[in-house]
Amino acid sequence: AEERCAELARLSREAADEVRRLGPVRQEYERIARLAGLAAGTSADNERKMRLEAYVLAARLEQVAAAATARLQRMSSGRYTLVHSDARAGGRRAGLGLHVVDAWTGSERDTATLSGGETFFASLALALGLADVVTEEAGGV
Repeated sequence: AEERCAELARLSREAADEVRRLGPVRQEYERIARLAGLAAGTSADNERKMRLEAYVLAARLEQVAAAATARLQRMSSGRYTLVHSDARAGGRRAGLGLHVVDAWTGSERDTATLSGGETFFASLALALGLADVVTEEAGGV
């Protein structure tokens, strides 16, 4: 019985030593798990519930929408403005939407409500806006 008690005491000391040794590793794991949750959009600390990729794309979409708006306003005689939307709709990811502001009605609406010609102008403005952003980043004109 004394041998068994001594063996249990030794095992208890070894277990306590391992717990102390693994303490910093556990803290590092918890830090990395928290960052992974933020990047995946699953953490309660991620207020927008957006994955990191979607967040980066949303930031880029804001740049493109701003450049496209300059083009679209000229095409529509100042009637339409494109705005980035963080709203989640119709199965799309949050942060990757666009709305159009109609200066004639003063309303903001989904781009799906544009007519065929208006959609063409908006698409052309987005293509040109994307080209403007890429050209600017590449150090172009």
